[in-house]
This record gives sequence, C-alpha cells and structure tokens, in this order.
Amino acid sequence: MKILKNKGIGFYLNAVATILALVVLILGISQKGLARNTSFGASIIIPIALGIVVFILSIFFNYGFMPLILSISLIVAFGFVINQGAEVINDKMLNIEFSGGNFAQVLIYLIGLGIAVILTIVVCFLPDQFKKKQVEENA
Repeated sequence: MKILKNKGIGFYLNAVATILALVVLILGISQKGLARNTSFGASIIIPIALGIVVFILSIFFNYGFMPLILSISLIVAFGFVINQGAEVINDKMLNIEFSGGNFAQVLIYLIGLGIAVILTIVVCFLPDQFKKKQVEENA
C-alpha cells in the first residue's frame, strides 16, 4: 500500500465521492425508483462506471485531468438522474400517482450523487490535489 501513502486530501475526497457513486449505482440498479418504475439505464450506469474506472486509474497514474474527468462523468450521471427523477418529484408535489417511481429512492439518488459531484468539483480546485509528499521528497 505504498501507493496510497503519498496521496493528498483530494485523492481521499475523490475516494469518498466514488464510493458514494458506487452505492447509488448499486441501489439504482437493484431498485426501480425512477419514473415508470424503472431502474438505472445505460445513460446513468455508463457515466458512473466511467468515473469509477477513472478513479481506480488515478490510484496508479497521476495525471492532472483525472479529477476533471471524474467530475464530468458524475455530473452527467447526476443530470440524467434529475431528468428521470423529475416526474417522480412532480408527482409527489402534486400529490398524484401518474408516473410511478419512488420519491424516497429518487431523493437518495439525488442526495448521494449531489454530494459526490460537489466533492469532485472541490477537488478540481484544490492545488496539487494528488501529491502530498512531493515537496518533502524534493527537499
């Protein structure tokens, strides 16, 4: 685990965001909470899976654009969840059962991915987010 010893706070914030996205992905695939009682489709699964793969690659490779790719992929997934969960939220607000879905599950998806998106955006603005001991090693 020598690889993880020289990681900065940005890496660990991205780790939390990736774990949250993975939990939301598992919940979304296993439950039918979105409109028309559907589970996550490819439009949500692919961006989250891409984000998870990018994070795993960032463990071994240190490229400055990786946090940005993770952030963009989770933002895309978050947008699709908003798009597909809007009907369920609208039904709850109007107190009708037209579109189906589960309001509580949609909220869990939105809150989980929302927190993950915020964390990844914060990491994009951290200076030198993945190199903790670079200064110490050069001294």
